[in-house]
Amino acid sequence: MLQRFATSQMDYILGKNPMKMSYEVGFGNKFPRHVHHRGASIPHDNKKYSCTGGWKWRDSHDPDPNNITGAMVGGPDRFDQFRDVRTNYNYTEPTLAGNAGLVAALVSLTSSGGHGIDENTIFSEIPPFFHRALQPQPQPQHRGSLESRASLHTRVSRIVFLLSLLFVQKHLVCSLV
Repeated sequence: MLQRFATSQMDYILGKNPMKMSYEVGFGNKFPRHVHHRGASIPHDNKKYSCTGGWKWRDSHDPDPNNITGAMVGGPDRFDQFRDVRTNYNYTEPTLAGNAGLVAALVSLTSSGGHGIDENTIFSEIPPFFHRALQPQPQPQHRGSLESRASLHTRVSRIVFLLSLLFVQKHLVCSLV
């Protein structure tokens, strides 16, 4: 029962929802294109911009010049509505806390009692979603299945998370809001 619920929540995040869109940037055909994030909204043109210079792009209605693939945004409101507007951070801001939960859920849903997880990573301590005796038997993975999508997006999310940390350390001097 818990696995079905967890799977339904992941399906919701990835596009099985009233908006018929993924709340993970870069997943599927319909996903957020106006993400409230400097790495997404400021063009990569080898120019230096001041903190106040970032407002120009935050307030722009143009789609992001950079996709931060794998980042999950805040998502819909309580009525399942979503406004893809960069200035409304409640909908479009990816947070480390929210994305860490996404990664943990994907690892937990795709792990088999810890087997297959690199023991030297930060994810090695995440407990399996089910007690080993209750684990469902592995099924062949079909292209596009939840398991294969989750596996891919777990890897992408790990990379996005690590790159976000590097971005924050190197570039973040002030915030957009």
